[in-house]
Amino acid sequence: MTKSIGFDPSSESTQDNATGQDPVDLSHLSEFTLGDRSVQNRILKTFKRQSSIDLQKLSKSKTIEDWREAAHSLKNSASGIGAWHVVRDAETALQLKRDQLDLEIMRILVARVEEANGFIEKILESN
Repeated sequence: MTKSIGFDPSSESTQDNATGQDPVDLSHLSEFTLGDRSVQNRILKTFKRQSSIDLQKLSKSKTIEDWREAAHSLKNSASGIGAWHVVRDAETALQLKRDQLDLEIMRILVARVEEANGFIEKILESN
């Protein structure tokens, strides 16, 4: 199936080895944007910007409310582009209690977002 985004993920080694999924679900993105490449590119660029802001907010969170607000924003942004690994890990972050906030989930989220943003860069360069 040809993706309307104009990027062939099978030609790149971007898939998560554990699940075989790309960091961004291009079929979901195409359906969400009705195949409009211009809209897809704008959404991907917005995710890159917003995910960076959300990670900064997470790392600077002083309260559980601040943490959850940033994790919720990241989860919603990731849902829009089909970054399902980020969605799953942000959901995990949302479930943490105040005394459970730790660096491990932050490390995982940073890695997932970097993975998605690297994939996005390849898409944007190919368009």
